[in-house]
Amino acid sequence: MGVTLYYSGTIRNIRDPKLEKLALKWAKRWGSEVTTVRDGEFPWIYVRDGKTFESNGPVNGFIMHPHPDSESVAVLVLEDGYFWRFCKTQFAGPDIHVQVVEFLRELAPFVENFEVKDEAEYWETGDRQELDRRMGFLGNVINTMAEKLKDSIKPPDRTPTSGSN
Repeated sequence: MGVTLYYSGTIRNIRDPKLEKLALKWAKRWGSEVTTVRDGEFPWIYVRDGKTFESNGPVNGFIMHPHPDSESVAVLVLEDGYFWRFCKTQFAGPDIHVQVVEFLRELAPFVENFEVKDEAEYWETGDRQELDRRMGFLGNVINTMAEKLKDSIKPPDRTPTSGSN
């Protein structure tokens, strides 16, 4: 549970120097390193055009970390340039969510058939108040659930009974 961005498309030239500059720019902004992946082998199961595929690579691209409480932002493409990724920003807060959306907007010119699904709908609307409301609401739900779970889990009673050695 939490606010997540899903993004996919096709990048024909993952080694485009302009794309590498874009990754470096955002990594610097986030105080992150860029992990470059060249001909990496990763087991992937993904859905594309309604069909399920499995792949072991090779994949090429880069990975960045916008915030310690956010999932990584990765652009890792298969041999044909296709990629599908997601980034949960719920625990990093709305400012990081906005920044990841800004990165995706700058990535868009490099991507064919680019699709972004934003659970907070910020990508679609640009409505910061709605983003804040949704992230706050989900944060409260998550905290309430965590408290209820904590209260419902009681440690076992280890008090010795009479007559035990």
